[in-house]
Amino acid sequence: MCDGVCKRSFHTKCVGVEQPPAKDWLCDDCNFGNMLCLICGEAGVVNEDVHKCKKPQCGRFYHQGCLQGDERVKWFKSQQDKFYCAQHVCAGCGEKPGIKPDKENFYLTCLKCPTASHLLCALGKRVKVLTHRSMFCEVS
Repeated sequence: MCDGVCKRSFHTKCVGVEQPPAKDWLCDDCNFGNMLCLICGEAGVVNEDVHKCKKPQCGRFYHQGCLQGDERVKWFKSQQDKFYCAQHVCAGCGEKPGIKPDKENFYLTCLKCPTASHLLCALGKRVKVLTHRSMFCEVS
């Protein structure tokens, strides 16, 4: 797992590392300070062009313009560039995930877009469930 701001996980072979690092390790994106916007896929300089969701451990970056108009995004009133991204609100029911994980109604986040859903809300929709936390949704 990257110890930088992105908090992403990588296969060691995919990033050219033989053994898991003994101390802090940064991915190339964190090393160079550039991240991809999860919506448009364009790269940007962190805290200038793209901004990180302020939920702890989220690690997703967006251009502010790409987030405009999405009612699921919660903007901080006191600071215009701070927000909680749409992955923290279910696209089906509009509820936030519970504090305790639900063993029957998992909260799934899409790995390719800012959509998230409870498992039961996603039933009947075109989604591919990957794990008890991740999915690919129809807009990916």
